[in-house]
Amino acid sequence: MSLTVKVSDRRMAKPYLGGWRHRITGVIYLNAACQTGPPSRSNFESLRSRSVQCIDTRYATAQSNTDVSTQMWRPDCYVPCLHDRYIVARPYESYENMMRRIDYDGKARIIQKCYRGWKMLKNIKECTEEYRRIVGNCKKFEEEKDELHRKRHRIEILRQLYPKNRSDFDKIYSLIEGWKNSQLNFIKINYFQASLKAEHSRVLERTVEMLKSVEKQRKSILERHREEKLCNFLNFHCKPVKWTGYKGKPIEMITLRTQKAREYKFFYDNLCRSDITLEERMEILISLNCSLESHKCAASRSLRDLIKQEISLASRNIKELLLDNLKKRISLSFLCFIRNCHFCCVDDEQLRDLELSEPKVAEKILCRSCMRLLPCTRFMAHVRMKKLSCCVGCHWLRQHSVEKVDYDPYTYLLNGIRADEHRRNCFSMLLYVIQEPGIYHLVCNIWHGRSIVSEVDDIFRLRLVRFNVHKEWAPWNCILLTEEESEAHYFIDNLSTVYSKILLDRVNLAHEIAKTHFEDLTKFEQQFRMSERFRNIQDSIIF
Repeated sequence: MSLTVKVSDRRMAKPYLGGWRHRITGVIYLNAACQTGPPSRSNFESLRSRSVQCIDTRYATAQSNTDVSTQMWRPDCYVPCLHDRYIVARPYESYENMMRRIDYDGKARIIQKCYRGWKMLKNIKECTEEYRRIVGNCKKFEEEKDELHRKRHRIEILRQLYPKNRSDFDKIYSLIEGWKNSQLNFIKINYFQASLKAEHSRVLERTVEMLKSVEKQRKSILERHREEKLCNFLNFHCKPVKWTGYKGKPIEMITLRTQKAREYKFFYDNLCRSDITLEERMEILISLNCSLESHKCAASRSLRDLIKQEISLASRNIKELLLDNLKKRISLSFLCFIRNCHFCCVDDEQLRDLELSEPKVAEKILCRSCMRLLPCTRFMAHVRMKKLSCCVGCHWLRQHSVEKVDYDPYTYLLNGIRADEHRRNCFSMLLYVIQEPGIYHLVCNIWHGRSIVSEVDDIFRLRLVRFNVHKEWAPWNCILLTEEESEAHYFIDNLSTVYSKILLDRVNLAHEIAKTHFEDLTKFEQQFRMSERFRNIQDSIIF
C-alpha cells in the first residue's frame, strides 16, 4: 500500500525594507525586521515607524578607522601615505596675468607655423612626385622617338638590301645617283685633265655594275610577281561560297566548282615543287594525264603531249637540270588549260550563252610611246589626266632619263597630312589630287627643305601643317615645321603675337609662290567643287 505525501511551501515572502551592501565583496545586509518572522500583534505598534516602512536608497561609502604606522620610533616624525596630496596657498593671480602665463596666441602661432610647414612640405613632395613623373614621361617619350628613328633606319637599310616594290628601287637608284654625283664633284676638284678621264671611266664602270645588279634583282622580283599573279585566280576559286543566313549566322558552302578548283590547285602546287623525288613526280604526272582524258580541247592535248614528253625523257635518265624549261612549260600549259577548261566540254549553244553571261573584257588602248595595244591596267592614271597615253613600261623607261628622286619621305609627309585632315573631318580634295612630286616641289623648292623656325632639315622630323588652323589645308595654307613646333603651332590664337613680322613675310611669300605654281590645281579644285560629285561626297558617310 503506497502513501502519497505532499509538501506545501508556506514560506511567506518578506518585503525588502532596506539594508547595506559591502562594496568589495558585494554581500547585502538586511534590516533586522526583514530577517525575522512576522511580528506579534503585541509588539506591532512599537515597530511601526517611518524609517522602517519607507525605503531610502543611498549610494555612499563608509570608511572604517584604520591605524597608520610610521617607519620612525619618534612620535613627532610622521611619514605620510603615497597618495596624500598637499595643498599650499599661492598668491593671487589676475586674469590678465593668467592669460599672459598660458599664452594662447603664442601656442596658436606655433600650431599655425607647424601646420604651414607641414603643408608646404606636403606640397613640395607632391610637386616633386609630379615633376619626376613628367620627367619620366618625357624621357620615355624621347626613348620612344629614338626607338622609332632607329627602327626607321633599320627598315631603310632592309629596304635597300632587299627591295620588293617600285619605291624601294627608286630609293636605290636615288642612292646610286647621289653617289655618282658626289664622286664626280670630288674628281672635278682634286684631279687634273689626264687623271680626270680615268676617274670618270672608273666611276662610270662602277655605276654600270651597280645598275646591272639592281636590274637583275628587279627582274627576279618581277618574275616572282608574275608567277604569283598567274595562280591568284586559283586561290580565288578555291575559297568557299559565303553568305549570311538565318539570324545573321555565317554560312559557307563548298560547291563542285570549288572542289574541282582545289584539285587543280593541288596538281599545280605539286608541279611547281622542286623538293620532290623522281618517283613522286612521275606519279603526279600520270595521275594528271589520267584526269585529262575526258577533255577534248586543244589546251588539254598540248598539255598531255608535254607530260608524255617529260615521262619519256625522265625514263631515259635525263638530268633534272636539262628538264627545267620543260617543267616550266608544263606548269604554264596547265594554267592555260585551267583558264579554258570550262569551255571544252560544252555545245555551241551553251558556249554562246556562257560568252553572253560573262562580262566583256575592256577594250585595249594604244600607247603613243611604244605603239602597242594594251589593257587599261597597263596604264598609270591620276585625277588630273584627261586621257591615257603612256603605259607603265614606257613611263618606267622615261624615268631613267631624269634624275632619280627618293619620294619615300614625301609620301610619309603626304600620309601625315591626310591623316591629320581626316581627324579634323575635312572634305578637302587637294590632298588626294596632289601627289609626291608636288609635295617634293613644295618642300624642297618653296620651303627650301628646312623648318622655317628652327632650320631643322631632317625630312622625317618635319611636318606640313596648316598655317591658318581654321581653314582647310592647301599648298598656299601650310607651313613647314618640326613635329614639336607643329604641336605648339595649333595652340596659337594670334600668330602675329608669336611670330615676327619678317617670318610672317617669308610665309606669305612662300604662299604666293605656291599659288603661282599650283594654279592649275586651284582651277581643277574649283571645277570639282562645283560638280555634283563633291556634294555627294559631303552628303554621304561612305562614298
